Amino acid sequence: MIGILPLNNAVERITIPAIHLDLEHHINTIRQQFTSNEVQGDEINALRNEQARVVGLLLNDIATELNRCKNKILSQLEEEELKFIPNLTKDLINKVAQLKKDLENSKQ
Repeated sequence: MIGILPLNNAVERITIPAIHLDLEHHINTIRQQFTSNEVQGDEINALRNEQARVVGLLLNDIATELNRCKNKILSQLEEEELKFIPNLTKDLINKVAQLKKDLENSKQ
């Protein structure tokens, strides 16, 4: 258990960032192209084209956001890599000191 606790602590410090997408903006972009809630005739084809265009924009937004999240996670992993051995050493020293103290207390 003593060896796994510092690893658990390091893993718990790594958080997965939330993904933020402005879907309402994309929905409004489609709505603004049409004057009513119903489309007919040539508007149907225009709606399909607009939807395809906006889906392309949304896919770009998703790719950008996923890349941002990936970079944030990689940055956290790099930070943990630098701190892991020092933190592990400190945790082990503290644990040994506590065990030594507990042993002395149990002898009394």
